[in-house]
Order: sequence, then structure tokens, then C-alpha cells
Amino acid sequence: MRKGAVGLAIGLASWLAVAGMSALGLLDEVELASYDRRLIATHDQDAARDDIVSVEINESTLSALEPVYGRWPWPRAVHGAAIDYLARAGARVIAYDILFIEHDRRSAFPLGDRLLSGAESDEALVTSVGRAGNVILAASALFEGLLSEALPSAPAPPPPGPAWAPGGAWPTRPYLTLPIEPLANVSAGVGHTAMTPDADGTARRVMPFIEAQGRVVPWLGTGAA
Repeated sequence: MRKGAVGLAIGLASWLAVAGMSALGLLDEVELASYDRRLIATHDQDAARDDIVSVEINESTLSALEPVYGRWPWPRAVHGAAIDYLARAGARVIAYDILFIEHDRRSAFPLGDRLLSGAESDEALVTSVGRAGNVILAASALFEGLLSEALPSAPAPPPPGPAWAPGGAWPTRPYLTLPIEPLANVSAGVGHTAMTPDADGTARRVMPFIEAQGRVVPWLGTGAA
């Protein structure tokens, strides 16, 4: 009887200790690290889909193309050329994770062996996106406003593409900034890129939908699915 009581007390004390540490967030980093290791240990490279391709713009890309296109950000015409290439390769949908929420206002800049204005570069991208007909563009929902300004009372302009009605309560954001109007008008839709990092600063999850400035917006990957 006494041994049973001692065992019960030890078990209860252990449970209280773990519960307390969990409530204080002391086990969060351990769980996140364990989660990462479990994913690495259980992933099956052979089971990965071969009809989804991720095309990165990384440091090697920027260094290799700097002599031709200059430093980042690249002219919009370069992104248009990339979309043309992907469309010719037969991509069924192109999710382009770069924001084009402002016009390129440069008067002229060299592009290869010619001079191009910002307006001409914008138009080249608009032409490529419209010609492809299947491009999902990134919309910004990251800005949370200034303390000195009231939040917008009017909803954002309707996003291009299908009207999403997923139901349920989704995270809300006060602002939604769509791609520049000529681009939005020819795109197949938009998607947000907001992510919520975990305590260690790593983003492991995405929000399939958000409600931004009165509009339901899918995550970029959801919009392309």
C-alpha cells in the first residue's frame, strides 16, 4: 500500500513538473527540435511528387546574373522572361513568390545591350503573365499599420481569381496590398505569403487562408493547388 502511494506521488510530481515546464514554454525548443528530427528520419525522397518543381533565386543566381541584369532587385522584364520559360516548359500553374506591389519608376536602365524604362519593364512582365494565363502572384498582408494612423475601414479591392469561401475563422490582417493593377488584371489569382514563426524563429506552418482587410485570401500554395 505504502509503495503504491509513493509511486503515485512520484508520478503526480513528475506530471506536475512536466505540465509546469510546458506551461512556461520550457519544453517548446525540445519539442521543435524533436519534430525536425522526426521529419528528417521519416521522410521518403522516393515518394516525393515529380510534378511540383521549386525554382529558387538564391545567392548563386544573384552572383551569376549580376553582370547581365545588375544587382537585385532585377528588372520586371527579367521575371517576365522567367515566366515565359516556365510557360513554354508546360507548367500547368506558376506560383510566383515575389511582390510586385509598386510600379518600377526608373526612367531608364541598361538591360543587356539596350536601355529600358521602368514602365516598359512593367509592361513586359504584364505581357508575360497575361500570355501564360496561369500565374498566381504574391499579395502582401504583412503591414500592420502605424500607431499614428487609423486602420482602414473599407475593404481592399477584390482580389483577382476565384472567390474563396472556406468558412470558419481564419487569422485576420488589417491590410492587403495586391500586385499593381495591370498585373492583377491579367493574373490567374493571388496568394498571401504571411507565415508565423515558432519560438526558435523557424517557420514550420502556413496559414491556408487569412482574412486581410475584409477579403479572404489563400496562401500562395493554396491558390496554386
